[in-house]
Amino acid sequence: EKKDEVDHAVRRVCAMLDFAKEAEAWALGGPVGTEHKQLKGRPVEYLKEPLKRVQEHAHHVEIPVYVEMIRGLETHALNGIETAIPLIGEMCDAYLKLHWDTSQALDHGDGDLAYEIREIGEDLLGHVHISEVARGPLKIQGQVYRQLPAVFRALRDIGYEGYVSFEGFCYDLWPAVGREDTVHAYAMTPEERRELAFRETKSSLGLMKHV
Repeated sequence: EKKDEVDHAVRRVCAMLDFAKEAEAWALGGPVGTEHKQLKGRPVEYLKEPLKRVQEHAHHVEIPVYVEMIRGLETHALNGIETAIPLIGEMCDAYLKLHWDTSQALDHGDGDLAYEIREIGEDLLGHVHISEVARGPLKIQGQVYRQLPAVFRALRDIGYEGYVSFEGFCYDLWPAVGREDTVHAYAMTPEERRELAFRETKSSLGLMKHV
């Protein structure tokens, strides 16, 4: 409905793809959507046209785009496999796939991570993101960690051979996570950001050590 905003968003992502090409990156990933709450529950077909334009540019620069499903507090678009699989499944090729995150899956799903992986399948799955953070009603410390054996079995079973990346968070340094005013969390001093980066990296390395 706001064509200028959509065009600007498409140009921005295409510029990111150009930069990724120059940087010799292997892919570009992240969420897509809108903060407009009036669009919550609206069919996501409105995303087809802009995603198709991004997909065409991804083919041109030969950099795949992996679209992340993300919780409803941050975007009202692809909030789970129920909306993401039909949309991306219809458009999917080597340059447009899904980016799946354990934390986001816990927030918008029923807590069965291996089930989601099998529902997505190898053809649609472009990248896997593992994080112990679960910011929704199912938040239980260690929930992702306890499911990791099942997660990796499911990845093996569907034939996934892509990357698995790790993301760490520190709740004591990220006070607004889990609330709708998450933008406040970015109002940190440079010192706080450096400390956050150090501790979150340490958190990810600790999880990787156990895996």
